[in-house]
Amino acid sequence: MISLRRSPSALAFASLLPLALACGDPKPSDTDTGTGDSEESTTNGDEASSSESGTETTTDTETTTDTTSTTDTETTTDTETETTSAELGCAGECGTPDCGACPASPVVMVPGGFTIGSTEVANGDYAQFLEVDFAMAFMANWMPAECAWKSDFTPDDWAANLSPELPVINVDWCDAWAYCEWSGQELCGMIGGGPITSDDINNPALAQWHKACTGGGVSIYPYGVSFDPNACNGVDAGFEQLLSVGTLPSCEGGYPEILDMSGNVWEWENSCIPNAMLDPEDQVCQQRGGSYFSDSMSLLCSADTARPRNFRATSVGIRCCDTL
Repeated sequence: MISLRRSPSALAFASLLPLALACGDPKPSDTDTGTGDSEESTTNGDEASSSESGTETTTDTETTTDTTSTTDTETTTDTETETTSAELGCAGECGTPDCGACPASPVVMVPGGFTIGSTEVANGDYAQFLEVDFAMAFMANWMPAECAWKSDFTPDDWAANLSPELPVINVDWCDAWAYCEWSGQELCGMIGGGPITSDDINNPALAQWHKACTGGGVSIYPYGVSFDPNACNGVDAGFEQLLSVGTLPSCEGGYPEILDMSGNVWEWENSCIPNAMLDPEDQVCQQRGGSYFSDSMSLLCSADTARPRNFRATSVGIRCCDTL
């Protein structure tokens, strides 16, 4: 069953949630696996006024009170201004105030309680995301701790005249995570939500991406059990370039109306390998599905490659899931 992605408030889901150094190689290997003074003045003035009239003492006291009141007012105003500045902008998902409209990209219901994007995320959808200005205070608490180094989601070589139908590329893991969350979805990971370990990424009972690609463990390629060199946009198909998302009906599966799970672009997965010896941006995360550079082995539903979280390339894009 396919439906259009809409504002979270319009979806009958129980839960909708739930990146920047380019590697530069336009053809990455597919096999490589973020007061005292004022108080003193007031006291001295009182002592000096003891031999003078009570009226003068009262006047001095009133003057001191007025000065203190003015200072407090100015301090309060400055604090309110700083707070307002930090809170300006989007503080939630698409479809909420200041967060832009939600992409109209279709999603497919997968047995087991989740949806997956019918296609890879296209430039037109990602452009909507880039138009959003996020509130600084929101960003600080929203992004995963591993993406604390991240402040700009603009892909390398981004341009306003890119074809809106081509898959977005040159995005790192944090870019992918942020886009999916903003769109009311999540980066594909564990069935039920959250990240999945590298040991479980090919278990169709646990992994959203793998289950969607294999039809629940039935297929080896999204379209079947035998390799078809012309079915998807891999190296053997001979296109030698990106294709608009959903171009090839022959690259459908493991469930109806899910397209391009093999070829076109690698897709980031919510599966990263912690390594205390590396900075978070250098820790590796999984990519799935192969690209237009990939051969038959890299186009398998079980194929993956592990790249640093800040890795960007012309063959790497995004697909989102969503736990219901």
